[in-house]
Amino acid sequence: MIILKKLKLFINFCCILVLICFLNACSNQKSKVKKIKLSETTRSIFYAPQYVAFNLGYFKEEGLNIELITQAGSDQAMTSILSNQVDIGLMGSEMVAFVNKEGKENFPIIFTQLTKKDGSFLVSRKKDFSWEDLKGKTIIAGRKGGLPEMTFRHILKKKALVPNQDVKLLNNIKFDLMAGAFLNNTGDYVTLFEPTASILEENKNCFVVKSLGEECEEIAYTCYAACKNYVRKNPNIIKAFTKAISKAQNFVETHDSKEIAEIIFPYFSNTDKKILERSVKRCKDADVWASSPVIKKESFEAMQNIALQAGELKSRVNYDDVVDNQFALQVSTGKKS
Repeated sequence: MIILKKLKLFINFCCILVLICFLNACSNQKSKVKKIKLSETTRSIFYAPQYVAFNLGYFKEEGLNIELITQAGSDQAMTSILSNQVDIGLMGSEMVAFVNKEGKENFPIIFTQLTKKDGSFLVSRKKDFSWEDLKGKTIIAGRKGGLPEMTFRHILKKKALVPNQDVKLLNNIKFDLMAGAFLNNTGDYVTLFEPTASILEENKNCFVVKSLGEECEEIAYTCYAACKNYVRKNPNIIKAFTKAISKAQNFVETHDSKEIAEIIFPYFSNTDKKILERSVKRCKDADVWASSPVIKKESFEAMQNIALQAGELKSRVNYDDVVDNQFALQVSTGKKS
């Protein structure tokens, strides 16, 4: 009996010890998860790889717990970074160039590219379209100085149309109100991201007539940015984040529109699945998503060309000052940090 009691005590002790070790391991694992705040400029199919990274668990696989905050424009995303409201921001790359010119000591840098072309689509009230049709017309084009608006001006000039001379651009309507303004008979055309463009197309008097991405060269369009000090202090987080995005880029490149639409549907649950699939196909056909997180110098310089042409950027910034490709190169080539 005494031996049996001792055996039971020993077994109980072992069970308790195993439980303590298990709980301690879980606690250590939990403590390894890094919480970060991420802002996006809007909710759009244009950023599909990001939602793939969330829904397929790529961020979690890399030990990241991300709070996603949706804002209304790259300017607001940049403000959130500068005011330390978020850690990382998804925005047009022009913003880091603009802020760099202000001479801030802890200026933002971009470390991962998500999109490589304009994701906007031109929506008309008429089905038939030619660029000549824009002469004398009014177009809701977004915030002046934003990359979508500057890229559209660049495309117009390539088509021998002078902005605000041959074509009137409306820049005083907020990004999230552009579609509503168009439906209320403001302007003859509007530039919109997906799925908003396809949702408007369900209206019998609205037609998607052009992909602006197909009309423009490859540029460093939408990128992830963080303040220089944050990147320096948190290299493991930045690398993990970049690796998750790289996995998502590979998924988007190797899967069809229907599969992608299914994966990202929770982020667009109010959108009909057929419309969502059509939106994804339009973006995929326009080849707007970057296949690698690496920010090419020629793509960044192409963005600066557009900003300089628009008169919004007065002089170039040094590519090496505002772009940090080390993490993108590591996850793209399999190098160890």
